[in-house]
Amino acid sequence: MKKFRKVLVGISIAAMLMGCGSASSDKATMAYESEQYADNGVYESAAAAEEEVYEDAQEYDSAQGSDLDSAEKVDESAQASSRKLIKTVTMDVQTEGFDVLKGAVEKQVNALGGYIENSNMYESGYSSSGACRRLDLTIRIPREKLDSFVGQIEQGSNVKSKQESVDDVTLTYVDLKSRKEAYEARKKRLMKFMDEATSMEEMLSIDKQLTEVLYQIESMEAQLRTYDNQVDYSTVYLNIEEVKRIEPAAEEGMWGQISSGFVGSLEDVLHGIRSFIIWFLSNLPHIVIWVLIIGGIVTVFCKISRKRKAKKQAKTEAAQKRKEQEKRELNQDTANSEEKDEAQNETSDQEKK
Repeated sequence: MKKFRKVLVGISIAAMLMGCGSASSDKATMAYESEQYADNGVYESAAAAEEEVYEDAQEYDSAQGSDLDSAEKVDESAQASSRKLIKTVTMDVQTEGFDVLKGAVEKQVNALGGYIENSNMYESGYSSSGACRRLDLTIRIPREKLDSFVGQIEQGSNVKSKQESVDDVTLTYVDLKSRKEAYEARKKRLMKFMDEATSMEEMLSIDKQLTEVLYQIESMEAQLRTYDNQVDYSTVYLNIEEVKRIEPAAEEGMWGQISSGFVGSLEDVLHGIRSFIIWFLSNLPHIVIWVLIIGGIVTVFCKISRKRKAKKQAKTEAAQKRKEQEKRELNQDTANSEEKDEAQNETSDQEKK
């Protein structure tokens, strides 16, 4: 610093001498010539001082550049740590101890400071793996404890599938926050205008604008809170499936696959028979009632059908009898007419004789 001050003093003296020499060049030429040597010495010292200043400036610039680089690196790391990332994990797991795993998950969620947002448990029947019940959970876990929670789930169950996704909403969040700050600044200006308003018309106009600004601020604050919640608490969609046996993950040979497939099919058949027997005996009263109802309906329908057939058959027989009677009568009339004709012919023949 002392060296730098000396250089500045030298430069200022040179500037003053140059100013004085130019101002008094018309009146003190001899004096200027006599002092030329001194001025040249000052100029040389000033030039040397300028070179030293230049070197010091270069050193300062290089140091400042390194400081800027380190500052940029720190800024980048700070930005990376302040990024708004929404993490989501979806897991399908199997377990033979359904109630044990369910209790362990609930206990672990509470221990990690998370919460269960949604829970849905239902009977799924029997599948090829003998599944009985299913539990679908939507869990919110603090983001810094997500990996620990997922690891414990993997250790306590058989993971069938797992998907992870990360949604970076940093730009959206920053843009929304900037817009909110702009609306807040506008709110302050409108409040100031409201205090300075002198007429009712101005107050109503400002109040209308202020209402719209407040609505936009509240809406943006709600969106920011939603983003903060989604960032701070990662979402885990956990689907737990109860099985009678856990399917092996390792690949088997041909005979091993045939054996396991045959055993699985046999177990499915046995489970199906067992389920049918349980269903049949459980619903036997309803089945008996429906059999009686359907049997009664069928019986009545059959009786009505038989009666209709009998009536139709009786009508058909009566019609046939009438036709036969008419035919007999017609034949009788024909025979009588023939007998009459023969009798008349005999009578006429006798008369001729």
